[in-house]
Amino acid sequence: MPWYLCSIGDHDTHRGELLHPDGTVTVACGIRFRPHPLLHSAIAPRSGPPDPDQICLACRRSGSVQ
Repeated sequence: MPWYLCSIGDHDTHRGELLHPDGTVTVACGIRFRPHPLLHSAIAPRSGPPDPDQICLACRRSGSVQ
């Protein structure tokens, strides 16, 4: 599953699969948001966040983070 950045704050990078036609994503912890754009207009980093403190605690608890 790809990673999506909700904001640049700690614990606000989420993992999910469900992209909606309106440009939002539903992630493992159940929230739905429009991903914060990354460099070069990408919306999902290719690998996980380099700092574990960036990962959503609920996504981590849901077992979606390996």
